[in-house]
Amino acid sequence: MIKEDSIIQYSTLKDINSNSINTLISKNSYCVIKNFINKPQCDNIVTNFQQKLNISDDNPTIGETPDDIKKIYQKLSIGGYMNGWDYRPRYVRIIYTPFFDEDKFGVHDIGIKFCKLRNIIQGYPEDFAINSIQENLWSALRLQHYPAGGGFFSKHKDVVLEKTTMESGLKQFNQFLLLLTTKGEHFNRGGAFVYDQDKKIDLEGVATGGDVIIYNGTNEHGVDDIDPHLTPSTNLKSGRLVLINSLYKNMLSNEKKYQNRIK
Repeated sequence: MIKEDSIIQYSTLKDINSNSINTLISKNSYCVIKNFINKPQCDNIVTNFQQKLNISDDNPTIGETPDDIKKIYQKLSIGGYMNGWDYRPRYVRIIYTPFFDEDKFGVHDIGIKFCKLRNIIQGYPEDFAINSIQENLWSALRLQHYPAGGGFFSKHKDVVLEKTTMESGLKQFNQFLLLLTTKGEHFNRGGAFVYDQDKKIDLEGVATGGDVIIYNGTNEHGVDDIDPHLTPSTNLKSGRLVLINSLYKNMLSNEKKYQNRIK
């Protein structure tokens, strides 16, 4: 059960108190900002996504280069292999949709607002690294689709992105999720969870489409199986859909390939 003091009602970006939110996350490991985006807008994005998603565009689980993900890039991430640095079983489709490329799925407008929220809470200027690379960082805006029939992500910690955060001089590593789907409408079972000490918290029992979940990435978290009672198929376009706005380190084309950093 989500703690009541972890729920924040959104009004405007100017009203966001980064100190109180960071204090709350330090205390409870997470918080939920309600109604950050209006739900009908999220429902429209989900419908648009399902219409425009082309399953044949799926790339392999690993092997993408730094240049690949600075444009529209889609892959089906399945299994546990993570370029040799970790083993994290998961079944999720990732679609990078950075501001450097076309807005195929119609998420850039809300993505800009979402990145501004991240920047305010993380202590950056409001427009930091949104439309350009700044301090060698850029906004890796991406959709993550957990297909009905068992989409999931096993319990894990975000050690790679934590390192990027620490190298940037920030004291607290927060992860930001913008829910586009709503449990009970777009899917019925499963969803995001985070551990508060040894207690597993079901985040999507309260959080719905348009809400932002912020959690400490060093805490264990994951996604429980999405509608495992349905027959699985990689062709399914239904399930759980979220938007993520992590800051990625800018890497050159001849540097090490990006490791999978799904949340």
